[in-house]
Amino acid sequence: MGFSLTIDRYSQIYISPEISLGKTLFSNYAYSLSVNWIDQSTTPAVHEMYNFLSGMSSNISGGYWLGVNWTGTGTRNSFGFGLYNPQVGGGVSYTPDYKWFIWNKK
Repeated sequence: MGFSLTIDRYSQIYISPEISLGKTLFSNYAYSLSVNWIDQSTTPAVHEMYNFLSGMSSNISGGYWLGVNWTGTGTRNSFGFGLYNPQVGGGVSYTPDYKWFIWNKK
């Protein structure tokens, strides 16, 4: 059980409760800081970012100080890399369409 915090290219902030399964090597907690790209050839518009980042999604990630991740919503994917404590895992998250979970909505 945990959460993810996402800031998109338009400064919208998303908080997503998450249920995850995985394994860390040195601690009881998994954490990461990553940069991600939606799998499309053009820069996503504000509404495309919102549609991708709100609602249900699943993810798989892993790394040993440097790591990679995949996130999918059923219709779109994103890929990323970043800094990870040693871990491997996956999970599902849901960002409700409520002001408390999405700040600075454009």
